[in-house]
Amino acid sequence: MRRAIQTFFGLNRNSPVPAPASSSSLTPETKKSNAEQPTHQNQMARIPDSVFLGILAPMVELKEVKNISLASRTQTVLFRDPHQRRSMKENEKIHRPLFRHLARGEQAEVKVILDAAKNRGPEELIKLLTMKHTITDHAKRQFDNITLFQLALWYLDRHMWRMLLTYFKDEAVREALRGEAYRQYTQHQSGLTQYAKEHGQYYHFEGKKPGQEGIVTALQDHNDYLANTKFKRTGEQWAIADSHWKTGVGGAQSRAPLHLIQEYCREDGRNFGAPLPKERFKEENLPRAVLFYNWALGRWVSFWEGLTSGLGSSFGLYRGGLQRGEAALKMVGAIAQDLAANRRLCLVRIEEYEALEPELKKDCQALFDPAPEAASPGFSLSFSL
Repeated sequence: MRRAIQTFFGLNRNSPVPAPASSSSLTPETKKSNAEQPTHQNQMARIPDSVFLGILAPMVELKEVKNISLASRTQTVLFRDPHQRRSMKENEKIHRPLFRHLARGEQAEVKVILDAAKNRGPEELIKLLTMKHTITDHAKRQFDNITLFQLALWYLDRHMWRMLLTYFKDEAVREALRGEAYRQYTQHQSGLTQYAKEHGQYYHFEGKKPGQEGIVTALQDHNDYLANTKFKRTGEQWAIADSHWKTGVGGAQSRAPLHLIQEYCREDGRNFGAPLPKERFKEENLPRAVLFYNWALGRWVSFWEGLTSGLGSSFGLYRGGLQRGEAALKMVGAIAQDLAANRRLCLVRIEEYEALEPELKKDCQALFDPAPEAASPGFSLSFSL
């Protein structure tokens, strides 16, 4: 049967497929005769997919798939293991929402998926922690070939990356993943990844690129404009300030990482206003609320609804001394508290990001300075993703 299949496809290993003759050397009669002959591609096109998958594909050696693909590019995929193809589809159903939840700051949802993978076995958890994915977030930033941990690092979402590190250190996978978080961190910090070349190592609170200004930059520019002694709260200058509040500050908020928005929307009134807590932005847990009051609609709306109902064009978010953030439909002048809070958040998160390197390196120190071999060889996992 195998010999018959190889003959059918012209894959006799002792008789390589001859190169086609030059068209210039063929007579018109030969060209017409060749055109009437059924080609390998035409023959393969007539074979149902079910036959490829159920009968032919399992009988063709892997090293011959390349030759088959030369005859038919459309059916090469059929020679992949059907279980593998099914697994890829199932993985995509997990990968896409997992990265989407992380980009949306939905920490509880990320935890549910990782816990489910952990319960299915260490291999499943390792796969999720080491896989790379491409995702486009709410600000239209595309991150190519990025891991979950690296995405949390880029957003400077300390609460998210701390949760992820608990899975890297889980007893069931710790030995297999020893040093993995550090490798991902150093790769991310190198600035050589495609997403880092396009967007930097992390979200820049003080970013100044036109159209992509960070929240601190937008608030500082707005504050400076209002602080100008020649500023008048009437006419054209007022209109400019009002526009900058909505498109400048509001636009920066529409592009901000979700943990920043969640600081605006948290219900406990912490971290903004006065008196300010001594250890602000250093809490162990972050309420992941995304609701704010929109006076134009007369109700509470989510950040996601805000993106389609005017954030960045018709209003900006204001927190100040309020218990919770609100949509400010007109220019706000008293933004000193918001500016100070965002500047502090920026400093705290960057300090925590930089402090990760020695921490992660220490955690995988055994890779650089192996300890003497113990009586028990320990346990490790090895598999291919």
